[in-house]
Amino acid sequence: MNILFVCNGLAGGGAEKLLSELLPIMKEQYKIRCDILILHNKNEKYIEYLQSKGISICVVPETCKTIICKCNYIWHYMVKGNYDLIHANLFPAFYFCSIIRILHRKTSPKMIMTEHSTDNHRRHIKILRPLEKIIYSSYEKNICISNKTKDNLIKWLKPGNKNHNKFIVINNGINIEKYVNAIGLERRILFPGIEDNDILICMIGSFREAKNHATLIKTMRRLPEKYKLVLAGEGPLELKIKEMTKEFNLEKRVVFLGYRSDIDRIIKTADVIVVPSKWEGFGLSAVESMASGKPVIVSEVEGLSEIVDDGAIKFKWDSDEEFASAILKLENNEIYEYYAGKARNRAKVFDIHIAANEYVKIYKDIISQKE
Repeated sequence: MNILFVCNGLAGGGAEKLLSELLPIMKEQYKIRCDILILHNKNEKYIEYLQSKGISICVVPETCKTIICKCNYIWHYMVKGNYDLIHANLFPAFYFCSIIRILHRKTSPKMIMTEHSTDNHRRHIKILRPLEKIIYSSYEKNICISNKTKDNLIKWLKPGNKNHNKFIVINNGINIEKYVNAIGLERRILFPGIEDNDILICMIGSFREAKNHATLIKTMRRLPEKYKLVLAGEGPLELKIKEMTKEFNLEKRVVFLGYRSDIDRIIKTADVIVVPSKWEGFGLSAVESMASGKPVIVSEVEGLSEIVDDGAIKFKWDSDEEFASAILKLENNEIYEYYAGKARNRAKVFDIHIAANEYVKIYKDIISQKE
């Protein structure tokens, strides 16, 4: 079985992280040829790792500036690779694949796509709905990473009842054992000068609007001096959050770690993990943190709230007062251990091997179907 995965890039987002975990398992355990085609290579974090696992990666040349040029390049790459199935991820990559499928219906490989978010900016522009209906309908299956992701996509597209079976849920997964068995770092390596009695909060996530770093920084003002924060990730809003930290005189209490490949060890080192997203289709960092046996505090938003279930403390995403109260609640040792245990048990549901098996079943089913 030959599968081509098409994605925007291989940086540190949830979709890219999923591919980095999923594809080596598919290649080694299911003997699937897994190739990746990405639209750009801007310091992509997972390329070296995936290549070490025998995954072939192609980057659309920078000379392909227009939509037509990009689609033409991707199409010829598909033909050359003789793929059984195309698996598209993220906008605009899944738009390009859809255009190709529409233009080359008789000769194109079958295609599926994965929807990774409960919301996006396109869904707030109603005139785009007819276009989106066409784009999504070109895929044999629209796979959603959570029930709420599926519900919101159907609500947006308004497909006929007979087409509802095209929308299915396969939860994201992680390598559970990696986070269970991770060995923490020396705290002072992460946060120079941290005292033994200080409480270390950690947030993992790219600096984008959806991740809601701003509310976390506001929350730090409400917490005692002993609370320290480490932020792991990169992104377009990083400078803005650094300026906000300086404006609130929090420079001595907040450390920016940048991109890190040892997230499992960082989580194991922290006392509390927070995921304050404004919207979130799944929340891989929340599941990783739960698997590590750390208490997790998340915003009560669709998708994320569903995934953590009762395994985390929840707060209203825009309330720094409620956020601070949730963090302070964990100073009670009994409450701390209660949520640590809840987290460990909940994380077991999201083993990456379960996700891999479900995806492979879908691949085989679609490939076996006649046009």
